Amino acid sequence: MNLTKPVSAPFEHSRLDWVIGVGLVWVYLSAAAFVVLDYSFTALGFGTALAHLAIPTFIVVGVIHEFFGHKVVAEFLGYEAEFVALRQTLRLSLASIGVVIVMVLVDGFTSVSLPSWILLFTAASPGAVIVGGRYEKASPTISLVAPVLNFLTGAGLWYVGTTSPSPTMDFMTAAPGWVLTLSLLFGFMNSIPLWNFDGAKAWRGSILHKTTVVITLIGSGWILIS
Repeated sequence: MNLTKPVSAPFEHSRLDWVIGVGLVWVYLSAAAFVVLDYSFTALGFGTALAHLAIPTFIVVGVIHEFFGHKVVAEFLGYEAEFVALRQTLRLSLASIGVVIVMVLVDGFTSVSLPSWILLFTAASPGAVIVGGRYEKASPTISLVAPVLNFLTGAGLWYVGTTSPSPTMDFMTAAPGWVLTLSLLFGFMNSIPLWNFDGAKAWRGSILHKTTVVITLIGSGWILIS
């Protein structure tokens, strides 16, 4: 999510940008899960990862994070907000997917095993929303709400006892676990107050913004490792 000067008219093709932007994130997350969770190294194994993460990704990333967390909040605060995956984030998203594909090929066809933490560097891609408007002071709030919503979703599912996903689960059994895991991952990663993460932009706000960033970061991280 980025902030710009006011735009003169709504962007065109926003829905297509949303579908493509979130779709690329889905492919990336599926490939990352395929590597990290040791899905069967077959076409069926990768297809299983894609099936497991399809709906959870569109819920966690597309609906909760990008749409409600960024776009709706931005428009409520007086900004114009549209999805721009085809214009500003496409190359970076494709590059992230490329790194994961290289990891899959190296792990599958050589004796070299690349560490999974490399994926952390490819996960730090910008969001699919660009925001323009009158109130620059509103930007910390726009950046903050999305990871907070992710954290609250993950914390709620964890509280009711949702189990973590695994490659052997069927689609319906794995879906709640993936919503839980992705929610906490996006809550944690986007709360990091560094680089271009949402947490860095939210950190520029008031003490309330900063406190919420810390709570979201620690809370998401604690549940992930618990």
